[in-house]
Amino acid sequence: MKTIPFAIFMMLFFAACMGKGEPSVNSAPPADKAAADFPHPEQQGKAFSISTEAFYQATLPSTATQGRVLSLRLTPDGNALLTTDNMDGSRPVADKGTWTTLDNGNLFLDLKRVDGTDSTKMEFKPDGDKLVYDGTDFGTAGFTFWVKPIAEAK
Repeated sequence: MKTIPFAIFMMLFFAACMGKGEPSVNSAPPADKAAADFPHPEQQGKAFSISTEAFYQATLPSTATQGRVLSLRLTPDGNALLTTDNMDGSRPVADKGTWTTLDNGNLFLDLKRVDGTDSTKMEFKPDGDKLVYDGTDFGTAGFTFWVKPIAEAK
């Protein structure tokens, strides 16, 4: 009879331990802006496409610095630029490459480090005015890029 409460306690303990992890980030959209302020309000979770230059940004936690800001600039001709600012006073890191739309409608980035040899491939699921990344290149929690007006990118 004593094993039932013990078993329930152990299940709750393990469930609580497994639920902990890196905090989710970017759970709220950027400042309240009308949909017309964004470059592609027609993007509502469908296949990724753009007709003008688009700018996205995400903020990620970091144990070593105040955080990281990722900025992604995409052009309609398929060029992509990803910059990572570690918020520690060092120069931001840039990755340049191309973007394409996959058969499943997701955005695919094929990037190479500027002034370096590292390369990365990333897939994002479009969801309205955001791009969701579930990969582990920037931590195990993934992250979300939020679309920003181009004026904020300059």
